[in-house]
Amino acid sequence: YFPAFELRREKATGKTKHKKSLLELARPWAQVTLAGEPFYKTRFGKQEFWNKDGDEVLWVCPHSPWRRAFFQRMREVVRRGVRYIFVDVPYFQMAGKHVTCGCEHCRLRFKKETGLEIPSTPGPGSGTQNRWLVWRHRALLRFFGDLRRAVRDVSAEAKLVVEEYPAYLDLGTNYTGLDIGLAGPEVDIFTHEYSAKQFDKKPFSRQDRLALAATLGLYRGLDDHRPTWVLSYAHDVIGSRVNAAFHLLMDASYWETRAPEMS
Repeated sequence: YFPAFELRREKATGKTKHKKSLLELARPWAQVTLAGEPFYKTRFGKQEFWNKDGDEVLWVCPHSPWRRAFFQRMREVVRRGVRYIFVDVPYFQMAGKHVTCGCEHCRLRFKKETGLEIPSTPGPGSGTQNRWLVWRHRALLRFFGDLRRAVRDVSAEAKLVVEEYPAYLDLGTNYTGLDIGLAGPEVDIFTHEYSAKQFDKKPFSRQDRLALAATLGLYRGLDDHRPTWVLSYAHDVIGSRVNAAFHLLMDASYWETRAPEMS
């Protein structure tokens, strides 16, 4: 398991102090907003629940020099016998002013591949804006494909597993740049989030069961030839049984965690 584009350093404790901030050390790797600011400390403009106060988080760009170091690390863990590489949170950002990536590496590559400049604002509707949104999708899939080839050069048994939640949310694919409906052989398995019961503590109703079946049906359709693996949430034993039953019914693998915070 590796949190892909999320580079995190825990808060220094006791006598230990960091001489430089994570941003100072790794700024050339950062995703950059269209306003020119590095994407630092938060995602979508808020602190994620899995990070503690004082932790530093830098969201890195898959086109930056970080890519070389990450690929080298993945090859090494496969050499040591790991056969499934699980990459989490492999996303660009798009919420309010937090829109990425406008770093020099992305700008140069977008210009080379399309002849266009990355738009200065994320306004909808223009041809350049639409080309850029599609280009972000292709950039992530190209990253996954290159990573998969890199680890399979070490072992033909290596598999790439990628976490995704955008398929569940309205406009989620535009927000993150990840549209698994466009994916081909670049990824062996997607792990999906969410189910509608994640933050709801009420018992499963008939409507909830229909929503869960529809969500699992969507995932199965998107996965096509891939196995379907879904991160599911339950608050009690009955909810857990309902979750398990519907996953088995829809031919989806069952990965349960206690709601609401993956505990």
